[in-house]
Amino acid sequence: MAIDHLVFNSLKWFNVADNASFVTANGKKYYAIPTQVTVPKGTILYSMNDSANAFQQKAVVTQDCTCKVGEFILKDQLAWGLNGYGIANFDVYLVKGTLVIENDSTTAGGFVKITDVTDPVWMG
Repeated sequence: MAIDHLVFNSLKWFNVADNASFVTANGKKYYAIPTQVTVPKGTILYSMNDSANAFQQKAVVTQDCTCKVGEFILKDQLAWGLNGYGIANFDVYLVKGTLVIENDSTTAGGFVKITDVTDPVWMG
């Protein structure tokens, strides 16, 4: 009769909210990281200024772009800069793909705040 309990129970067996960006289990945090995201027009691209130990604005995206997520870097973690590592001052994704930026030039990617992206694709 255990199957009856599972069929009629409204909770998922793992009980994680659909909109959760992370879950804590056994004292450890596990993060949901999409495989690709949309970087909307107007999003700021950042680069790591390792001498200042913080992200700085690199450019502004001028049209929506779907990009692959290469890395997820948490605030206060190491991030690669032009000449070495620096400490991230906010949570970012390293996105990869051709982004159109100011003056109609392009770049192969950059760091974007995780709160600035839309349409995450979780698998595929």
